[in-house]
Amino acid sequence: MDLATAQQVLDAQPFNRVIGARLEAFADGNAILAIDIADQHRQQFGLVHGGVMAYAADNALTFAAGSVLGPNVLTGGMTVNYLRPARDGVLRAHAAVARGSARQAVCTVEIFVTASEDTAPTLCAIAQGWVVQTDSAKEADSAPADGVRGTVAALYSAFAAADGAALADLLHPQFVGRVSSGMPFGAGGPVEGPEQMLLGVWGATFAEYDTAPQPDEVVVVGSDRAIVFGYYRGRSRSTDQSFEAAFTHDITVRDGKVASLVQITDTKSWHDALV
Repeated sequence: MDLATAQQVLDAQPFNRVIGARLEAFADGNAILAIDIADQHRQQFGLVHGGVMAYAADNALTFAAGSVLGPNVLTGGMTVNYLRPARDGVLRAHAAVARGSARQAVCTVEIFVTASEDTAPTLCAIAQGWVVQTDSAKEADSAPADGVRGTVAALYSAFAAADGAALADLLHPQFVGRVSSGMPFGAGGPVEGPEQMLLGVWGATFAEYDTAPQPDEVVVVGSDRAIVFGYYRGRSRSTDQSFEAAFTHDITVRDGKVASLVQITDTKSWHDALV
């Protein structure tokens, strides 16, 4: 896919008709997305809305990854750090693939504003995101994908029912996982084996929080993997504070059981509920 074709893909996004972004570069793991700042991009104080910067980062990193993974890609997760405000001029998001494999890539993004042709660009925000390759709609509807969906559906049903026995039965004997660093009670980090996941992560977490992961979207990737987007919603048992934390789960299925699970979540929301 060349730059012109990539721009056609961007133009096909209905939301981009509001934003008016364009691609200035697209090749070899790099992409530059530009937005001419106008009134519809500003918030009540006249500054570019953070959501516009996040949109620029999201698209730039996905196109950067797509230049090496192919056109069928989705953002699995992203973080943005805002450094300086932008008001006028041109916003540019420079994205590059930092590392990757055959089916996924981690990308970094720097967002600059150039107020005029006579001024140097100013760094406004930095972002990092994770992009995964998906398969065609035909492959996503295949029988193996149905098996993956069935296992994933059973997993979240077990969470909803707080059925520990069902959760234990769904984990593969060689299960491995990774939980977002910074989770309360030391639950974050790598996980080796079903017992550590059941007791060290889920047991410790659900002992303190009355919650369960609620999936909003399941994207099947190939014949053995699914990316799940959703929210943990519930309350802290000790403070009775309610919370909502977004999550992405990258799940691999083997022999009808969950062989691996990588969790990315908004850890700040978990901590805030404890205060």
